[in-house]
Amino acid sequence: MSPPPDSPAADQEPVGRRGDPRAPVVPGSPPTGERLLAVAVVAAIAGVILGGGGGYLLVRHFGQGAAPQVIVRTITGGGQASGRTVPALLGQTRAAVVRVVRLPAHGAVTGADVASGFIANASGLVVTAVGAVEGATGIEVVLASGRVLPATLAALDPTTGIVVLRVSGGPSLPALSFGPPATVGEAGIAVGAPVGAGLSIDVGVVSGTGLVLSIPDPAGPVHRSLIGGALRIDATVPAGAVGGPLLNGNGQVIGVLGATGLPGQPLGSTAALDATAASALTTALTLGGTAPVPPGVVSQLLDAGSAAALGLPAGALVRRVIPASPAARAGLRPGDVVTAVGGQAPSTTLTLSDQLQQITTGGPIPLLVWRRGVTHRLSLTLPVSG
Repeated sequence: MSPPPDSPAADQEPVGRRGDPRAPVVPGSPPTGERLLAVAVVAAIAGVILGGGGGYLLVRHFGQGAAPQVIVRTITGGGQASGRTVPALLGQTRAAVVRVVRLPAHGAVTGADVASGFIANASGLVVTAVGAVEGATGIEVVLASGRVLPATLAALDPTTGIVVLRVSGGPSLPALSFGPPATVGEAGIAVGAPVGAGLSIDVGVVSGTGLVLSIPDPAGPVHRSLIGGALRIDATVPAGAVGGPLLNGNGQVIGVLGATGLPGQPLGSTAALDATAASALTTALTLGGTAPVPPGVVSQLLDAGSAAALGLPAGALVRRVIPASPAARAGLRPGDVVTAVGGQAPSTTLTLSDQLQQITTGGPIPLLVWRRGVTHRLSLTLPVSG
């Protein structure tokens, strides 16, 4: 049976195919023996956890021989989850979660070159995080069956950290669907495919939305990039789970797993990237074959209370503008507060970037911008993809 959560064994890395980063993500055969027992234990208590219970659960799902295992760790109970228990979500999700292998310029592939991702379209679009592909000379995607497919970069949004890869895996691949925007207090189920395990599942509660994250840049420790529209879940995930899906209680994607322990984020929490941006990219790639050009702006919502405390108007505070982007060409600058978008108030549920991309008129989008006490009228145009 599983060790108690406070025992030394509960914190050790699971054994398995730790020497082969390209090992299959999940066993090819149905679980038997003690694997069925582990699943039964989870099934018996997952409904309590996801329905509002608390506590800490660790179930180690050890396979026979060299087969990978599944780890289920419930770090925090609470939140509202509906429809499915963890084992049911695992059955639904496992075939669509993949391992993303970054091929380095020199040397062999190591565990540090492995991240996670998920299939978002049956034709072979795979969503992951930007950290999974930085510095790569090539990218491979390992399916749940163990099949290794070469991947190409289809889209990258520098303002959200979302990456979309394209693989060719046959007529139809199992895919996950995107859900509605996450809300604070709902359950979040983080799924990854780290080296040494079949799947990692970490369950927590969404504790923040619409966040702007400071991400260390490969250029050095003093260089950082800001990405917007992020979530926070009160659970930690293995390093190799970065890029995997964050699911709601119905098995829908509400985020793309980022890193644990980012600057400015609470201990024991994990950031998740903007699923709305990922959904927009994959939809455009599916319909038009090319990725849309993102607006290139990172913003933070200022509600009436926070705006008053800062002496600013309510709206979308611009934190970062990507050079040569549509936002830069429109004249937006860090520190601006956008108070109207296309004649409407900035969304309270979407980032400024997401709101701009949902305007499909095809023409210039008028913006009202407060800058150092003066209101400016700007016009932002998004290039038509295709």
